[in-house]
Amino acid sequence: MATEPNSAATGEAAKELGWAQLIAQERVNALYRQMPIALGVTMINLALTLAALMQSANGAALWAWAGALALVTGLRLGIWRAHEHNPARYADTQVWQRIATLGALVAGVLWGVAGFVFYPAGALNQAFLAFVIGGMCAGAVTVSSAHLPSLIAFVLPAALPLSLRFLLESDRLHAVMGAMVLIFAAALLLVGRLFNDYFTDAFRLQLALAERGRALDDSNESLRAEIVRRETTEATLRQSQKLEALGRLTGGIAHDFNNVLTGVLGFTGIALKRIDKDAHLKPLLENALKAAERGATLTQRLLAFARKQTLNPRPVDLAVLIEEMRALIAHAAGTASNIRFDVADAGAIALVDAGQLELAILNLVINARDAMPEGGTLVIEVAHRSADGSFPPGLAAGLYAMVAVTDTGIGMDEETLANAFEPFFTTKPAGSGSGLGLSMVQGFAAQSGGTVLLASRTGEGTRAEIWLPLATGDVELSAHEMPSQVPAARARILLCDDDGDSRAAVAEMLRSDGHAVTETSSAGAALDVIEGSEAVDILVTDYAMPAMNGAELAAEAKLRRPALKTLLISGHPAALGDDALGRAVLAKPFSRAALASRIAQLQG
Repeated sequence: MATEPNSAATGEAAKELGWAQLIAQERVNALYRQMPIALGVTMINLALTLAALMQSANGAALWAWAGALALVTGLRLGIWRAHEHNPARYADTQVWQRIATLGALVAGVLWGVAGFVFYPAGALNQAFLAFVIGGMCAGAVTVSSAHLPSLIAFVLPAALPLSLRFLLESDRLHAVMGAMVLIFAAALLLVGRLFNDYFTDAFRLQLALAERGRALDDSNESLRAEIVRRETTEATLRQSQKLEALGRLTGGIAHDFNNVLTGVLGFTGIALKRIDKDAHLKPLLENALKAAERGATLTQRLLAFARKQTLNPRPVDLAVLIEEMRALIAHAAGTASNIRFDVADAGAIALVDAGQLELAILNLVINARDAMPEGGTLVIEVAHRSADGSFPPGLAAGLYAMVAVTDTGIGMDEETLANAFEPFFTTKPAGSGSGLGLSMVQGFAAQSGGTVLLASRTGEGTRAEIWLPLATGDVELSAHEMPSQVPAARARILLCDDDGDSRAAVAEMLRSDGHAVTETSSAGAALDVIEGSEAVDILVTDYAMPAMNGAELAAEAKLRRPALKTLLISGHPAALGDDALGRAVLAKPFSRAALASRIAQLQG
């Protein structure tokens, strides 16, 4: 049965194979680096040998030998130069080592010929020749030990003929000298082998250290990158925790404030309806109503920043939405701005609440207008953008729809840009901005499943991009939903709200439309009414109440009276979560017309 190879063993084998090639290359390189020294010593010893043997050897033969050795030495020098100037020498390691071994062999043979053929008479001349050849062999250990084949190719042919010539003599002294030459040659080869092993181990250690060094560098680089990632993550986490805490506080404040505004808007609207004949009081109430509406807008921004506003995402063609907004954008940008629309990218269909996206775009346009007090160019762009999983941060990899607002205004420095999304941070003059514009845009984009990218340079302008998830399905061409204008029939309504002002305002709105209203301040009291003999058509209940919330009250009421219809009202609709599934929900604050429309829808 076949087995899978061990990956670690395979990796080690591949590494050893690679190291063997590198070691072979370094052997040859070391040999050629030392070659000029060996060739220089050869020429010096050649001259000394000629001087010593001139009197005893045949002159013609000696000069022929000397010429041959000089020619071989010259050829080896040429080979050395060719090796040093050949850029492909590392790829031809085997070729160069064979050439080097052959050159050493020929040189060794020529020195062996000198020892055998020109063997001189007289012990002194013989000792001199033995000293020269032995010195050449010893020098070969120094310059050729990195490449053992070259060492052997020189030592054996150079030493053995002289040893044989000594042994052919009949006396004991020459026999001893021949044996000594053999021992000396064997010792040199042994030392050369040891040097060769030492060279291999040393270079292997050098490779290992280099590899460990690279691994350490990689580890350090990874560690530095991990430290940067961790610091970024910690900073993001701290910012997220800060924004989450602030968002919870903001959501709670907005909830309570919406209850207050429900009463203000309700009572003011009813008062306006009833004092048409009082010309002095009506403008005061109208101003009060406008102030309440501004308060409602502010709470909507707070909820957007806290990512807790109620959204109604639908497939929206961004190009169509921008086309419908041309007049609004032109009005918001002012006459000093030169507006250019780049919305040719068809098919940028985003899953988004169109109305909230309009508000976000208008916020960016107003910021751009304020950044260009002396006029400039404003560009509105629609396009597709691709996220790779790491950029933009927090977005999954994939394709997104993008709408961008770019201006040529004063821009922002790095410090201002870093704080641009901070809630209540603003560079506008005191009293002219809440500091929630960009925070609202960022919160809306994040709640929609996208993000906002902001880029700016002082004196060069600012670019804000809203990235939104793509959608499939039928496209919502219009951003607006008109409330139903069908008049509601008179109904018997049970109203439950623990906030007295809000309850009184809603009750008065309902009564002004002709409905019979029974008020309760708790879920328990509402259940008592439902269990009694009094007939109830619709239950209108606040969501956030002590003991039992509105969704739980609606469920209990449904068990007791299956035909009962329910409308949940809440100053913090996003807090309902799954409790809102399948139920009618109306966000506080609301107008009498919006309430009447919902009641009519329930009756229909």
